[in-house]
Amino acid sequence: MKKLFYFFIALQLCLTGIVSSQPIVNLLWERIANVETMRFTPNGQFLITGGSTNICYPYTCGQIKLWRVADSTLLRTITNFNVGLTNDIDVFSDNNTFITGHGSVYCAPQGGCYLDKSGQFKWSISDSSALNSQVTQDGIIQSVDISPDESMIAAATSYNFTGEIRIFDPSYNLIRTLAGHNEGTTSLKFTPDGQFLVSGGQDGNVKIWNVSNGSLIRTLFHGTYTNGGTDIEVDISPDGQTIASAGQGYSMTVKIWNFSDGMLKHTLGVGGSYGYNRISFSPNGIYIASGLTKYGLGGLGWHGLLKFWRVLDGVLVEEYIDTIGSPTSGGVRSLAFSNTGNRYFAYSISNRLRLAVTNINLVTLTSIIPSSGITPGEFKLHTNYPNPFNPVTKIKFDIPGGTMHSVRITVYDGIGKELKTILNEMLAGGSYEVNFDGSNYPSGTYYYKLESNNFTEVKAMMLIK
Repeated sequence: MKKLFYFFIALQLCLTGIVSSQPIVNLLWERIANVETMRFTPNGQFLITGGSTNICYPYTCGQIKLWRVADSTLLRTITNFNVGLTNDIDVFSDNNTFITGHGSVYCAPQGGCYLDKSGQFKWSISDSSALNSQVTQDGIIQSVDISPDESMIAAATSYNFTGEIRIFDPSYNLIRTLAGHNEGTTSLKFTPDGQFLVSGGQDGNVKIWNVSNGSLIRTLFHGTYTNGGTDIEVDISPDGQTIASAGQGYSMTVKIWNFSDGMLKHTLGVGGSYGYNRISFSPNGIYIASGLTKYGLGGLGWHGLLKFWRVLDGVLVEEYIDTIGSPTSGGVRSLAFSNTGNRYFAYSISNRLRLAVTNINLVTLTSIIPSSGITPGEFKLHTNYPNPFNPVTKIKFDIPGGTMHSVRITVYDGIGKELKTILNEMLAGGSYEVNFDGSNYPSGTYYYKLESNNFTEVKAMMLIK
């Protein structure tokens, strides 16, 4: 199987015309692209990236690209809007609508630098049209996030001396303004229930806000510039119980906190003399991934580093070193996971966009050994348990032995609209189960479908809240 796997990778490289210089292990494809931020669509079929282009000088101009994940085909480019670098992206559940946040500082040849423009846009993937927009002269948009019920958009600002956080409805009508971080808010995430917002700032702090009234619930101190405590990036685990933070500076660390009481659980040392950090929880919340730009490890100079830690005990379980880069463009500039049950993650380094696969399991998949010790002889999809359920149920299925099988499990609503792919893996023969969490869905009848080779089976389940 290993020979077939590496043959597949080699074939992909040849077919797509991909450059290959110092790739990490398990690299699937690579493209030349300037990427500062990225996000997979919920169905995992597309990757949206944001970066910059110089075609509308003297501004720093944003550029958005749409890539097909399966074969790295560039499907669409949106460019030539002069509201600055594309700093962040988030995608709605329809797999077609996404938002972006922009901003730039214009530096005149003589006369120094000053704030130029900032903006937010709501786009359609299908036709590249701008559905809604807001352009101001007040504060660069550093981070954007869509609430779980998609009724709110949060935007973090900086370079406006307030760092305020603005909450909009989906048409960019302002709902509420939060105080944010005094020196600039650099990152934010809604909690899974949409009641709170977690933010990181240039001041080295992590803050938790009540979205409904704008009050500050708690402040967590990550650090100072001497220990990687500026431009804090934050993420929150899928179950909403854990916060991760990382920053820029010397002696960088990743910190993991309890959401409920703010207790510090782990401080993970990154090493290197100087750098900056990008972090993301894995889709199952078991791991925290860190994409780093570092200087001074083993004489390598500027390079990229990808680390995967286990959240429970802070143990480092996987690491990749990527030595491509330079002081101005090297290192991991963005990192994103596919949330469709496979082990794909994308990252950007220097002027390259890469899709890779990890050796660790990123989804909640638990193998069950049959009591008889016999591998199943045929495909079978079992009735979920419990059923009815609230909010989590287990879906068990059997895979026959003899070879590896491509297995996909998808959940649909009562009218047949695809909601989520909860598994998309190559599996050996055996019995397995996956969890489906219905926390973000209303009560009703749902359907789950198992597809593998020429086999398809569908069953119904009922969510009652």
